[in-house]
Amino acid sequence: FVNVKGNGVVGPQFVSDYKGKFQNAQSEIADTLTNENQKRLFGQHAEVVGLQFQSQLLQHQAKQTVAFNATTRDNTITLGLNDIAAHPYDDSTYQTNQLLMGRTVVEAGKDMGLSGDALANFVRVGTTKLDSQALTYRASGMLLDNPMKAADFFHQHELEFDPQDRMRLAGTLKTAVDAQTSRVGGQQAYQAAVGTPNAAPLPSNLNADFVKPYDAGLIGKVVEQ
Repeated sequence: FVNVKGNGVVGPQFVSDYKGKFQNAQSEIADTLTNENQKRLFGQHAEVVGLQFQSQLLQHQAKQTVAFNATTRDNTITLGLNDIAAHPYDDSTYQTNQLLMGRTVVEAGKDMGLSGDALANFVRVGTTKLDSQALTYRASGMLLDNPMKAADFFHQHELEFDPQDRMRLAGTLKTAVDAQTSRVGGQQAYQAAVGTPNAAPLPSNLNADFVKPYDAGLIGKVVEQ
């Protein structure tokens, strides 16, 4: 059973199956014994070993269940943050994932055996960190779409970020906003210098020279001019 991990260990069926396998092995060995004295001694031995086996079985299940729950919580948080980044302007998506991720923090504290004030403090610290990560992913999603909107969002929630997240995101936003500002400024400067070209007027005489195909004579006039 020590090779069984993940969701294969979760639930009462795991213990039931392996206790059944142990009893089957016990019966097979007992059937090979030739007298009652052997069977009596073996029965006593099997009873002691059976208790040890069940204890180890339950310990393995407890350990693997904790590991499985931790992996499930990590996946919930990862999916939640990615969903927020994919829908940065959707408040409903943001609130729903915040709720789901907040529950994982409570479950983690309970798995650690915390209760009362210790659990409350653990949840407070954990959710504060998660809130910062959620805001970071949301701003990052906006950044891909519109750096200026992302910068506005960041400044509105600046004090809600964890110091490290705030510093890292501020640097990323500055780089993106500076690039956007330079690009827009360059376009405006170019248009101011060359002007915006007007649409060409429709010729009144469709037989005029400027709409005829270029032939040798027309090319000669162009070169002469």
